[in-house]
Amino acid sequence: MSGEQTNYHTKLPDAIFLELDKGATEPFSGRLKSKTEENINVGPADFPILRNMIIDYESISDWLPERKLNYFDLLVHDAVWTLYVNGVTVFSVSTVVKVMSGNSSLNPSKNQQEKVRNSISRLLSTSVKISFSQEFEQYKKGDGSSEHKTYYEGQLVAGEIITDKINNRFSNAVVRILREPILGELAYMKGQVTQVSNIYLSVPIRLEIDTYKLRDYLLRRILRKDRRKNKQNERSIRLETLWTFMEIEEDEYMTRMRTLEKIEKMLSYWQKEKMIADYQVFNDKIIVRLLKK
Repeated sequence: MSGEQTNYHTKLPDAIFLELDKGATEPFSGRLKSKTEENINVGPADFPILRNMIIDYESISDWLPERKLNYFDLLVHDAVWTLYVNGVTVFSVSTVVKVMSGNSSLNPSKNQQEKVRNSISRLLSTSVKISFSQEFEQYKKGDGSSEHKTYYEGQLVAGEIITDKINNRFSNAVVRILREPILGELAYMKGQVTQVSNIYLSVPIRLEIDTYKLRDYLLRRILRKDRRKNKQNERSIRLETLWTFMEIEEDEYMTRMRTLEKIEKMLSYWQKEKMIADYQVFNDKIIVRLLKK
């Protein structure tokens, strides 16, 4: 190796890919036990399709402030995966922040970049073993595929953080991804992926970790397909489930009120931008109506 740096150039995608299947979200849910074999149903309740997974949270680098994964890490994961599938395999940490925000002209703060860099480091160091033969047989059946890959052992995201020159500037926060992230690959195989335009990502609210989590949660709930015929153009989001997800307790009245204000701003913005038809906020739930196709 000569050790010479290459000047990489990054073109930002105009949308982010979100994985909508349970197999992608479970590693970030806090429900899986480290180093324990888990069978995750990634199919419908009436037709189980099992994915076998062992995830080692203890493999996360011990110099990081947290040695666990959460839903913010899932959003970072999907931003990294989005860049990879758009042919961008080398990029800066600040680029990931821009993809997450949907704002290509954003100037990320040092705090934002540090949190995203730590998240990427967690993804790069988390070891997994995944067997997915049932998924392969169900979703690859009849597509003429000659490859029969049903097992993966490695990191959630295979890659490295290096010092290199990117967009004509040297940086010690350049990420290089070595293969497609396995969770994204499996979600795409099953067709359980949606694209969200930057227009819808760039909600008119200051995006901090809790706001990213809230926006991402709402997007996934709204865009996830409902198999019930009478609910295909309507989504119901229970507030009790949302409070649990956001870790907001019952006695945190003002935090709940501020969160509801953010939800109203996001839904109003999405209605104005024609992502949804309309919405209603009740005491116990939110009803979102989709535009009829």
